[in-house]
Amino acid sequence: MVAHKAVTGVSLWFGGRMVLQLTPPTDEKVLISKARVPAFREWF
Repeated sequence: MVAHKAVTGVSLWFGGRMVLQLTPPTDEKVLISKARVPAFREWF
């Protein structure tokens, strides 16, 4: 879970997934699965 205001960017990733850019930055990639992308887009 992340706060809406922590998301500074969203990029498409392989296989229909998305990767988030967060503030503060994280060491690991934060990926959204293909199955959860539609719900994330609605929330965001």
